[in-house]
Amino acid sequence: MLKSNLTFFMLLLSYFAFSQSGKPFDNHNPKLDEAEAQWLNEHVTASDFDFNGKTIDFIHVVPALFGIGQDYYHNNKKMLLSTKAREYLLKVIVLESSEKATTKGYDALLVFSLKKHQKKFKNSNKAEALAFSRNRYPQIPEGAGTDNNNQLSLVNATFFNRLYAHDPYLEHFDFTNKKVLLVETDYWGGILKFINISQYVQQVKNELYRLPVFHPGDAYVLNEAQRKQSGYDVVLNIRNTKKGIDIDKLFKFLDQK
Repeated sequence: MLKSNLTFFMLLLSYFAFSQSGKPFDNHNPKLDEAEAQWLNEHVTASDFDFNGKTIDFIHVVPALFGIGQDYYHNNKKMLLSTKAREYLLKVIVLESSEKATTKGYDALLVFSLKKHQKKFKNSNKAEALAFSRNRYPQIPEGAGTDNNNQLSLVNATFFNRLYAHDPYLEHFDFTNKKVLLVETDYWGGILKFINISQYVQQVKNELYRLPVFHPGDAYVLNEAQRKQSGYDVVLNIRNTKKGIDIDKLFKFLDQK
């Protein structure tokens, strides 16, 4: 038993030494870094599956209310290596191409549960785990926000395309070569201030460290007349509002800037 504990401790130390952050799995990004993939390859039995470069949904299985069935909590990467890491049962569910498309890009599901919930863990199944598995984590491209020009560079356009990929209003909108105005309002849509792209990118990064998803604020694709009047193609509010922004008032506010 002592030898087993020592082996686990040494493996954990090696992970800390290898991990860039110094904290194993200390983020919500489903795309594994090299250290995370190495740890999973060493600790999870998965025939012919290599975790390197993969995008994974980390699903925590717990007993459902009153102990009937089991519940699946998605995007729980940060829970995997808690102080009770040795008490987890783990298994990988490799997805087929159609399932990857349905989940918006996951390569596999990593299902884990405490050993004391072994029965619930064994009863977990692929169909239930897949039901609410959706990748809504926008991968922020390297260099996003280094250029604050409202006329979007390619890297900033990629950032916004990924950020709004799941927005029903903008999911088919392409930010390439677009000029964007970023504003911050209060809850009722009153203009508070204009912000730059680097500030917004940092805000998104901060939020993604806290949560596994990011919900962008209200977006307004301008019509031809509005584009001529303002010089912008789209207005993005970094918040969601009760009534939305009055675009005409926004333009007046812009003229006074």
